[in-house]
Amino acid sequence: MDDEAIIRMELAMDLGELGFDVHEAHDVTGALAAIEAHPGIVGGVFDVHLNGDLTGYDLVRIVREKQPFFAVIMITGSGFLPPPGFDEQVLLSPKPVDSRRIALTMSAKLGLPDVA
Repeated sequence: MDDEAIIRMELAMDLGELGFDVHEAHDVTGALAAIEAHPGIVGGVFDVHLNGDLTGYDLVRIVREKQPFFAVIMITGSGFLPPPGFDEQVLLSPKPVDSRRIALTMSAKLGLPDVA
């Protein structure tokens, strides 16, 4: 999930072509609704800066309350570092977004075979 629609759509398309089941959202509310509606979702790619009052870090905290092992890759174009004590299992990926690198990283985090 990225706050910029074009980046989000391109990343979703690329990850879908690499075999991932992708659900897009433009804000925290949409992401939480998608995760709730699709209980098989076990990982996500979130932007640090999101539309609305909450950040990607807030989203991770909310999701991890229900799914402690939810795999997360955070993307950021600003170099915004996580708050002190934030979950060390969350990986930061800089922009510009490299869909293949994100797919390989997520596959590894989830214990899936490498993507083609």
